[in-house]
Amino acid sequence: MANSFSVNVIDFSNLLEIEGARNEKDFSLLLEAMEYGDLTGMSADERREMCILSLQDLKPTEATYIVLKHDMSDVNRDGQARNISVEMLDEKL
Repeated sequence: MANSFSVNVIDFSNLLEIEGARNEKDFSLLLEAMEYGDLTGMSADERREMCILSLQDLKPTEATYIVLKHDMSDVNRDGQARNISVEMLDEKL
C-alpha cells in the first residue's frame, strides 16, 4: 500500500548559503587545495572571504571539482568528480 500525501507550497525563497554548512577548517582545506599560500594571521572571516574569492577566480569546472573533491572524496573517485564538475554546467544533477 503506497502512502499518499497532499502538499501546498506556502513560501518560496532562494537559498544562497546553508548556515553552519562549512567551518573554518573546511575553508582552510579548500584554500590549501587551491594552493593559496600562508594562512597564518588570518581570521576565520578572512579565510571564508578569501576562499570564496579564490573559488570565484577559477573556471566553474575547476572550482566545482575542488569543492566536490573536498566534500565527496570518500564517495567519488577523482575521475568521477571531474566528470560531475563538467556535467553540472549542462545538466541539473
